[in-house]
Amino acid sequence: MKKFDGITMETTFFSSFGSCKTGARKPDRAKFGDKRPIYGFRFHNNWKFDRAVTPLLRVASNIHGVDFYADFNALAKQARRPLTGIEADFIWLAVAVYLADRCSPRYPYGTSGPAHWRRRIHLEIPVSDPSVWSGAEAELAHVLEFLTEDDWTFEFLPGRTEFTAERQGHFRRMRGPEIEWTSLFSGGLDSIAGALQWLSGTDGVGLLVSGQTHARITAGQELQVAELREQFPNRVEHVGIGYGFPDKNRHELDGFESTQRTRAFMHTALGSVIALMAGNSQLFLFENGFGALNLACDSAQFGSQNSRGTHPVFLRRMAALVSAAFSKPFVIANPFTLSTKAQMLSATSVRNFEKLLQKSFSCDRFPNYNHAQSQCGCCPSCLIRRLSFHASGLPDDANSYTIDIFRPRRPLRETELLSLSKLTVQAETLTSCLRLKEPWPALCAKWPNLLRTELELNSPGLQAALIDLLRRHADEWHSFSSAVHSDSLLLAA
Repeated sequence: MKKFDGITMETTFFSSFGSCKTGARKPDRAKFGDKRPIYGFRFHNNWKFDRAVTPLLRVASNIHGVDFYADFNALAKQARRPLTGIEADFIWLAVAVYLADRCSPRYPYGTSGPAHWRRRIHLEIPVSDPSVWSGAEAELAHVLEFLTEDDWTFEFLPGRTEFTAERQGHFRRMRGPEIEWTSLFSGGLDSIAGALQWLSGTDGVGLLVSGQTHARITAGQELQVAELREQFPNRVEHVGIGYGFPDKNRHELDGFESTQRTRAFMHTALGSVIALMAGNSQLFLFENGFGALNLACDSAQFGSQNSRGTHPVFLRRMAALVSAAFSKPFVIANPFTLSTKAQMLSATSVRNFEKLLQKSFSCDRFPNYNHAQSQCGCCPSCLIRRLSFHASGLPDDANSYTIDIFRPRRPLRETELLSLSKLTVQAETLTSCLRLKEPWPALCAKWPNLLRTELELNSPGLQAALIDLLRRHADEWHSFSSAVHSDSLLLAA
């Protein structure tokens, strides 16, 4: 074992890429692997962590005693019982993974060096039972490899201090409603549409689970939940769990990694643990199938440069991790894997709640979009949102967008047209492939992750079903784009 600024790391963690502790500056065009960002984290029982970086890494520095938090008590309160050691460990580990990802910038190395997307991240973390997590480490690394495309290694230490939420004995005297199903709830259009369908199609109580890092997100989620409770009395339970940094600027973290690829890991871990605490062996996640696949819009995007947070491969791997950690079968299901966003909105149980749909938020810039409107109107997520309302025939409040793509108040700038242009090219490429006698090989050549999805899920009929999904999306986009303001289309072409 080696010590890296006080953080213990396995010898193999450094030996695989050579001597990173050499003080001499290497040429800007050194081999790719020699300069890959390497981060080591140690998490402590006092809700602080340290970060160490390779000595040659010039985009970040070593830091000590960074404060973080997670509202474990909200979980115990919702379940009306204390957390077990493994339940607390899972959330504790998920928070650590999220913070490590957030504090490991993927910056370019040097003025002319390559942009290092792939990082090496090592975590030391105390847990209640290291043997459980050592036994599930392969599944953990398998999940994170797909989600972030980084090399993750872990050292699980004994001696984690028991959390307050594990000692809340008075919760055992409280009884709550029996939960029939549990789902994640982001406050986005898909999550509210899915919740409406599930509440309309079942008779029991549904539990909605939200991870919360921003007051604006929290307020938006709670507003929607309040209306759901009015429409479905005594049938909606909701738990929001805050987590993150109490003060991001306090420790001079040298910038954050903006992609936040492990947010999905954090939220799915929360949902899985809460589902198990509620007596469910399944967690739902409501996301349209095209959005879950999240195909690249252009050749500059590849791999996990597109989010994989709702991808069916991630959900399969995450369920395997939960099953391994808790030693019981567990499923994470997206009932809308083969539906477009417009199809989700077209269900009668959703169409009856037009006003509630308008309270959802979809913008890529939300919640850090400081305008009167909550959504910009021209990012990919806003455009797909507008596409879904158009294709489903539901009214869409143009006043909720800063830019109304159908009737812009002024000529749109090139940056405002970029997403429209990219999504149009994507749809044209899909259509070109789908016109072939054998479309699947052509689709996989353009988007190799489709082949990976087919091979890993290994589900009969999946190939044909995905082709049908992509065809429906392309048709919906062409109809939508033809209805967009002619000036916008002309500039975007």
